[in-house]
Amino acid sequence: MAEAGSRGRRWKRRRAAPPDPQGRTWLHPSELPDFSALPSDPRPPPPRGVRWAGAILIVAVTGLAAALATARTSVPPDQPMTANTATQLSALPGSVRLVAARTVDLSFTLPDHVTTTSALVLPDGLAVTPTPIPATALVTAWTARLGTFAATWIGHDTVMGFTIVRLALHVPAPRLGPLPADAAVTALSPVVTGPTARASFTWSATTLGDPVVHAAGVVSYLATPSVANLNGVPGALAVDAQGNVVAVLGSQGQWFAARFVARVADIVATGHGCHASLNVATTSAQGGGAQVTNVPRASQARGHVNVGDVITVIDGHAIDSASALDTYLYLTAAGGRAHLTVVRGTATRHVVVRLACGL
Repeated sequence: MAEAGSRGRRWKRRRAAPPDPQGRTWLHPSELPDFSALPSDPRPPPPRGVRWAGAILIVAVTGLAAALATARTSVPPDQPMTANTATQLSALPGSVRLVAARTVDLSFTLPDHVTTTSALVLPDGLAVTPTPIPATALVTAWTARLGTFAATWIGHDTVMGFTIVRLALHVPAPRLGPLPADAAVTALSPVVTGPTARASFTWSATTLGDPVVHAAGVVSYLATPSVANLNGVPGALAVDAQGNVVAVLGSQGQWFAARFVARVADIVATGHGCHASLNVATTSAQGGGAQVTNVPRASQARGHVNVGDVITVIDGHAIDSASALDTYLYLTAAGGRAHLTVVRGTATRHVVVRLACGL
């Protein structure tokens, strides 16, 4: 789902055969949690003020979104695979036609140019695209059935690299399915060349399977090497045989579980554009917990937690490291209140802190 990319390239595929879990250090898609079951906690609008957030560990978040990985080289490709181009829905495989029909084109206008991209429609009137859209841009949406209508910029998730917008009109969302262990999928991407141009679609068949870990640490869960995963058109969708969208290709070439992308988009929308933040810096404490290393002067947590305190529980969830705290906050909307258990010296305290707006 991006602007027009190259077509007709030759692609290569490798076989996918997940090894026994005892002999590896990464997780297979079938072993990931069911993201649709993550707790939902609507929050009121976040307080005004400076937005601040500590660094969210990429490993912690992608450990939920894709999987943990260590250095691993890809298996040499052994079969060629051709990327296909369709200019009509009827020319697409049957499993992806409804998904293709339910994508939406977004145009955003800045003083010096207009950019058009395609977005995945999500439930509750949301849509996501890996194309960065500035908050100051004027955004409109377009579908063949509804024509042009308004869209509102909601926020940008910096960890996965998706921009979230809210659509002014109802557009049916495609079904989202679980990320399967090892199944045939079709990688699909609308190719949009301009605000009024009719989208064509690039697609190729592949298989979900072993991850391929590249030098930059990026993990791909499609069996085809990254260069062949429609990588020139970020936002491509992996669709299973039942027509469910199971994964979305981010701007950095990493495939994320579609349900996780939808969950994060809902968090950002509920938090009025933000993930939650305690507005303090932490590091993993010896023996478990997240030790506070800095409390900025403007932090709403000031007076509730001090430097040296160790946060061991947040909202009933045990915290064993700083990354565990970051991950919990990443999966929580900003603006509400968090109940913390804090160890200060030999004393244990229970405090309530309003959650700030993080990245």
